Amino acid sequence: MIQSDGNRDRAHVYAMLALLFHTPGPRLLTELREEKLDELRAALARLGADKQLFGALDELTSSLATATAESLERCYAETFEPAGGLRCPPNETAHTADTPQHALVKTFELADIAGFYRAFGVEVEPGTERPDHIAVELEFMHLLAVKELVAGQSGGQEEQAQICREAQRAFLKDHLGRWSGRLRERLAMTAEGPFYAAAGELLERFVVSDAARLGSDAGERTAARTA
Repeated sequence: MIQSDGNRDRAHVYAMLALLFHTPGPRLLTELREEKLDELRAALARLGADKQLFGALDELTSSLATATAESLERCYAETFEPAGGLRCPPNETAHTADTPQHALVKTFELADIAGFYRAFGVEVEPGTERPDHIAVELEFMHLLAVKELVAGQSGGQEEQAQICREAQRAFLKDHLGRWSGRLRERLAMTAEGPFYAAAGELLERFVVSDAARLGSDAGERTAARTA
């Protein structure tokens, strides 16, 4: 069983990763430089992150040395948005459609993701990001880690904590762990500027380590791509 402090730090890392992949606002750069990257580093240290994960975080930190809020917003638009060329779609189904046959089940994939969300009281508001957006999937993992933390600290809720843990394993196996490596590879080749390439590296390194921590075979299937 994962200790409650570990779940607190895992939740924090997932929330931070989600923040990196949302459309950047004017305050993001300041918050990253002043506190959030230090908080992320501390959480990773408490989780026992390896030197490769810290190397990815160092790359992300270095990428901010000359960044401005305007340049970060431009890089996001040119990397992830259709108007900027959509160099790297931020949605799972764009990366997992390996064959024409798979493309036909895109609706099923989205329904399965939404089913995970509904099981834990989550509904993606119309007009916001799609359910398979990387930031939304990361926020869902954050929520599950928080729910497991709360259940584990409340007497008599061991079954609920176990349900949350199993959901995290399954979501990594069936969704987030299936495509985080592909997202990283695409960002390394196409991202405008170094920030999002570094964010993709940090994302995949953490997903692999967390899958191993949870005992999900998603880590086994993606580890070769990050060796």
